[in-house]
Amino acid sequence: IVAEMVDALRSAACTPGAAELLKQYVPLILATDAAAVLPVFTSAARPTRSEARVLKPDEVLQLLEGHESLILSYLEHVVEMGQAQPQHWSQLGLIYMSKVEEELSLPGAVQSMTVTRRKLLRFLEDANGLDAAELLSRLETLKLHEERVVLCSREGRHAEALRILVLDLNDLVRAEIYCRLVMARETPHPDFEGSDRLSVFSSDLPAWARAVVFGTQKSPLPWPSRGSAEEYGHSSSERPRTKPLMLFLRVLLEASETSKASPADYRKVSAEYQEAALSLLMGYAGHQDLPPQEVIGALPSHWTLECLAGYLTKCARVCLHKQRASMLEENLSSMAYLKTFSAWAKERMRKVNITGDRCCPVCNRRFVDKDSVGKAFLAYPNETCVHLQCKEDLSICPKTGRNFSENL
Repeated sequence: IVAEMVDALRSAACTPGAAELLKQYVPLILATDAAAVLPVFTSAARPTRSEARVLKPDEVLQLLEGHESLILSYLEHVVEMGQAQPQHWSQLGLIYMSKVEEELSLPGAVQSMTVTRRKLLRFLEDANGLDAAELLSRLETLKLHEERVVLCSREGRHAEALRILVLDLNDLVRAEIYCRLVMARETPHPDFEGSDRLSVFSSDLPAWARAVVFGTQKSPLPWPSRGSAEEYGHSSSERPRTKPLMLFLRVLLEASETSKASPADYRKVSAEYQEAALSLLMGYAGHQDLPPQEVIGALPSHWTLECLAGYLTKCARVCLHKQRASMLEENLSSMAYLKTFSAWAKERMRKVNITGDRCCPVCNRRFVDKDSVGKAFLAYPNETCVHLQCKEDLSICPKTGRNFSENL
């Protein structure tokens, strides 16, 4: 009987008067066999443009109240169909976190990446209109650090995301990957198309996104220059750069100082954080997101010149190379301009003599009438002249047939 009722309600889901039927019979089915109700709302035929959906998602959720598994499945269906509103995204996120909390409360449970956590992680990366403040407090209570990183990244709280990666997760490789992904999203270049869809916790990252200082890829690919936004078809509105590498450096420097006072609160000792900071400086010396003047201002005053000698030497060489390359480009540009100006001046100095007996090679009429009034004419680079109305092609000489399109 339940199956027949479900089939009948599913068939009548988009017909006039179906709302009253659903509100009357769905609670009865829920009381008998709750699992059988879901197909009524997820397998019903889609309404056409002329038909109105009999029950809105919020009304369906009200009918399913008290059945969390059904609400979870229905919200996933609503999201998949593209009908979710911001409150549905937030509700689904809270349900996922409740599931994760139940898993963590089981005896012997460990902080591992379970199937439910993977769904939550992917959900946080794709969701729209989430209440970040509410979710972040829940995630921090449950110590779900990977999820906190994703949510902080969505909200543009990069310093907090890097602090979680370095201090809570003790994952310098992922912290560097995070910086490279943020830099790619702020650098207009064809190689970085789709970088906003990449996850920092993905195991299949493109070569340019992988860590080169703390990872296994020790031969970094050349990082493309920023170029102009118009050159790559992006908006020309320039936003201030985040400088994630500078944020990463500040987190390491802060950890190296504060870990001396309370080493039990940190996963590494002060010397290890200092070594990581120096490695970061050496790996990205001269990078635009690590300006030397800001780096020197952020370094602790008690660091010796000896430990910074390698960075300062490399940074000086990189900056000197960039300065010389810039000077060379400027000189080459000036030389090209002077050559162009010289050729232009030379062309302007050329003259064409029109005598009284000179005729147009097309119409054989003279350029100057008997009353000494000249007619408009066109002069080609080979000194062939024709009346303006006699030209057929501006770039082709009518007398010799030579094409001067390169001169135009």
